[in-house]
Amino acid sequence: MPKNEIKWSAPEFEHISKGAGWYWLTIGAAIILIMLALLQQNVLFAVFIIIAAILVLSWGRSYPKMVNFELNENGLAIGEQKTYSYGELMGFIVRRGYVDSELVEIVFQKKSRLSPYIKILANGQDAEAIKEFLIQYLPEIEYEESLIEHIAKILKF
Repeated sequence: MPKNEIKWSAPEFEHISKGAGWYWLTIGAAIILIMLALLQQNVLFAVFIIIAAILVLSWGRSYPKMVNFELNENGLAIGEQKTYSYGELMGFIVRRGYVDSELVEIVFQKKSRLSPYIKILANGQDAEAIKEFLIQYLPEIEYEESLIEHIAKILKF
């Protein structure tokens, strides 16, 4: 008899270690953009670049929090924050993580066009059990990473 729920904890995102070179490159790019903005007398854009650089440096230093996930006959629960019923989802795919081979990424396609995908992580050892559980409720889908996701990988985000 199949399980009627699966629970696990995983980081909210895959952390990629960034060396000092990444930080210097980010600061250097920001300085160049600020100089170009000031040469064009566009102070507002220079201020925007300063704020953006501070945010990128801050996000680059952050470590993921652990989040509790649960799959049951009603749908997907993400911590205490959000629950998705299977009626809100169109399908799923289980993919290997790109940083840590211990993790898998589960991508759910939502019926919403505004934010069409939910991505969560799980331990690779649980991947087969999760897939077997989900196949009872949702079909498997094809998923192709967007340009933004490719750029985020190159930038180590």
